[in-house]
Amino acid sequence: MLASEGSMKQSKVRMFFRLGFGILAILGTLHAALTCVDIFRPLFFRPHEAFLIDAMAGQNLVFAAMFMGNANMWSAWLGFSIGMGMGALFTGMAGLYVTRDGMIPNQTMRFFGIGVALHYVVLAAFFWFYLPLIGFTISLTSFVIAEIFARGENRG
Repeated sequence: MLASEGSMKQSKVRMFFRLGFGILAILGTLHAALTCVDIFRPLFFRPHEAFLIDAMAGQNLVFAAMFMGNANMWSAWLGFSIGMGMGALFTGMAGLYVTRDGMIPNQTMRFFGIGVALHYVVLAAFFWFYLPLIGFTISLTSFVIAEIFARGENRG
């Protein structure tokens, strides 16, 4: 293989890897930001029936009560949602950071990207709705394409 072909494959690996993590960062940012809006004015991740917010806020978590806490279902819901968004954001930012300045992701990093995106695809498919499922599937596909290019490069 010519040196320029190897360099081109490396740039494709890096581009698809960064695309996958960029999508994670964007989806995480959107989710966390919209959930922060819901803290003050529930609009996005609330039940259709507004009275259920009061019902959720009036019910403490059994698990929290076991440890002398008083977290209610509504605040737990908001906390879990913000945590999910921040997790995707920070994972995406970490993946983008490690590939700055032309660094090519190693196999461990590529498999980590595939695992994280697959985790979010499964969660979205079973518990969420279509927009995150589509976004996380595109992210997963980007990581798989990066891995295919990387394996092709290793074969010469």
